[in-house]
Amino acid sequence: MTEQKQSERPVENKKQERTIGSVVARGKSDTYSSKSGRKPELVQGEPSDSPIGPVNMKAQWESYVDETLDRLSEPNKPLPYSFTRRELFRSAAIVGIPVWDEETKNQLETCVLDRLGYEWDDTLERFVPVIGDELTSLIHAAAETITPVLRKGSSNLQSRIDDWCDEHGFHRLDNPVEIIARHAVFYCLVKATVYERYYRDDELPEFSVNIRQAFQLAGEQTGSPAFDECVLDEVAALADESTLEPVLEQRHRLVASEYPSEDIGGLFEAITPKESRQKLGQFRTPRDIAFLMRTWATTGGTSVLDPGMGACALSAPSFASWESSSDPPQMTGIDRSQLGIALGTAVMTIHGKSRDIRKDDFLTLDPDELDDDYTVVMNPPYSRSEELSTEYTDTIHQTVEQETGLNLSKNAPLYIHFIAHATQFLAEDGRAAFITPNYLDKDYGEALKEYLLAEYDIKALLLFNPGEVSVFDEAVTTGLITFVERREDNKGEGDTRFIQVDEMPETGDLLSAVKGGVEDEAEWGSVTTIDQAALGPEQNWRTVFDPIDVDTEQLTTLGEIATVNRGILTGKNDVFCVSQSTVEAHELDKSHLSRLVRKGSHVPHFDMVVEDWEQHRDADKEVWLLYHLDDIDVPSKAGDYASAVTAPPSETALGSDAAQDNGVQRLLSYLEHSLHQSVSLPNRTFQDRGDSWFIVDLRDPPPILVTTVNRDRCRFILNEADARNVNSLHSMYLDVTLTDPEIKALLAYLNSDIVSDVLREHERLHADGMRKLEPNDAEDIPILDPRNLPAHTVDALSEAFDTLCETARRDEALTDVFEEIDEIVQQEL
Repeated sequence: MTEQKQSERPVENKKQERTIGSVVARGKSDTYSSKSGRKPELVQGEPSDSPIGPVNMKAQWESYVDETLDRLSEPNKPLPYSFTRRELFRSAAIVGIPVWDEETKNQLETCVLDRLGYEWDDTLERFVPVIGDELTSLIHAAAETITPVLRKGSSNLQSRIDDWCDEHGFHRLDNPVEIIARHAVFYCLVKATVYERYYRDDELPEFSVNIRQAFQLAGEQTGSPAFDECVLDEVAALADESTLEPVLEQRHRLVASEYPSEDIGGLFEAITPKESRQKLGQFRTPRDIAFLMRTWATTGGTSVLDPGMGACALSAPSFASWESSSDPPQMTGIDRSQLGIALGTAVMTIHGKSRDIRKDDFLTLDPDELDDDYTVVMNPPYSRSEELSTEYTDTIHQTVEQETGLNLSKNAPLYIHFIAHATQFLAEDGRAAFITPNYLDKDYGEALKEYLLAEYDIKALLLFNPGEVSVFDEAVTTGLITFVERREDNKGEGDTRFIQVDEMPETGDLLSAVKGGVEDEAEWGSVTTIDQAALGPEQNWRTVFDPIDVDTEQLTTLGEIATVNRGILTGKNDVFCVSQSTVEAHELDKSHLSRLVRKGSHVPHFDMVVEDWEQHRDADKEVWLLYHLDDIDVPSKAGDYASAVTAPPSETALGSDAAQDNGVQRLLSYLEHSLHQSVSLPNRTFQDRGDSWFIVDLRDPPPILVTTVNRDRCRFILNEADARNVNSLHSMYLDVTLTDPEIKALLAYLNSDIVSDVLREHERLHADGMRKLEPNDAEDIPILDPRNLPAHTVDALSEAFDTLCETARRDEALTDVFEEIDEIVQQEL
């Protein structure tokens, strides 16, 4: 349903828009308080004929302030729109306050802001309403009157709530009842805010105490989709009226907001626990990032499409009282949730902007159902595929495949499908900007990269360096913005800018970098420009942001001489990995045990020797792996491990065959006892073994251990303790015969700073800055084959590796050792 443009709100004058990054942080409280905490007192003005003198000064002060506020506000409106200092002091002077006195001006400003709950905004140079903790508390208080009623609610209402939970993924949450109650109160406030704006435009009567009736009337008279009913209306009706009324009074504050998207979106975040939003994959785009994306994408005046719009962080204008050239002339918003429809409608209604708001599932929406071609700005949900139903995953997968020809992995996150589908709505020469997690080094991103390369000009990829810059304060995810443009001719013939942000700059600097105004290094990061035609979908594009200056084309790969496997998958490490005290308590026989290195942190150096393992044993760490169990005669019912989990241990359930020796009896008794004590059922790795559930992967101790997830550097560790490892470390086996010096020479090379840089092309970047090396990626590492090196080079590298191990054990700086290794390696390269 399309709504017509609302009448513009009063504006004193329009100013030139400034960089959003310079905006002072919004307040956390709904009440302004002076730094001193003193109650303002008026002092005597200079002119003797001032209406406010020392006599009865305090009594008159309040009435003059009231009069000043009345002049700032529209008739019969509790709160004014934002106002300037000039407007404040002009209104005060008219009523007789001596604003020529500096102290009086300061006291007046403090008193007015305290009364209104406003604050000064440096960008707008205006006083603006604060939306903060007090309103959040009011919503919580009203919701708390609902939750007890909901828990005892009617079966009909509960059925509708269950449907709402299924539609919104709330079944994945730990406390859906509390969240639904809060959302219902919030939804009521948002609808009241839309109503209030229409009332101020003389399109609706004054807000009625009969809330649902008022909303029904508003829907009939305005056609606004914000007033459509859903189960949240029924839930909100359960609130205690005394707690709901103060919430709805806050509609006046929201109507006066200069940043309705940020304020309304911020409220949604405040009442929805962080953990819940993470499970739902919902993260609001920060204002400066939204400004960057919208400004770049909407250049040219095309209508903007905002799929999954929510509170319109990406598509709403920057300010409520200013016009900007980056503001789109028409906005179409799509959201599958009625709550999202209300949020987006409220934001655009406050702005007074033309919009087409549609309740629909964007991923199943046919482009032909819309009347226009668009610019697209989007922050899609980050839900993982396993959190969606198989039926829904199959539907969207089929839709995207038919539209694009893409054979996306069904395991791809939801945002990958969003990107592919969204491109179908682009106008000729239309632009799109998507903010998502990083997909550039992921297997599921390869098909998307191939499609974008073939069909679009990839203008820029902007990556926020994880560990250095966090785009979403409450989300552990790497921020990546993809900027693409649709072309029918000469597709893919331009340059692509790879922009890495190491320190957050002004928004204008990023916009300049995206447009091509920044080259190479900058104080805040770097820009690497590449011909799009030189990019391949199979490449790890993440490494392009910080290119590696090492020529490895003539080298062979590690996979030519070695195999890298994941560590042993037990399916239940807390059962199969045991400490010395556990061995002694259950009298486990050493014939059923193998030395184990349990964690990467247990091998902090570049070699592991028997003495290291013994120290861990004496510290009672898990140093034994249940092993050598393949020849044990277990009764068939022992394979039914579920009974051991759900029933107390018995003397006969496992190993009751008298023919078995006491060592086996004790082992099986331990297994039954441990499975029963385990908190959760065994995982799929454990289940897939069937009747061989007690046998872990059989393999030799690896000569080399490889750390899997690293913040600093990946380490290749010489395993002289002959310990086996579980999946916290990789196992590296040599497929060719190497002498001891050649093995150490290979390890010196693999642990060099040169290879540490090269590894960035092979590791997968995590959102928290950690880097993960998969076994197949490790086998792709280019290496110097020690068999082909001169004997003196092998000896030099071997000795350098010994020095590296000794220096690391002394906990001394390794810089000089790495430099020595790099010099030797560089000579061979």
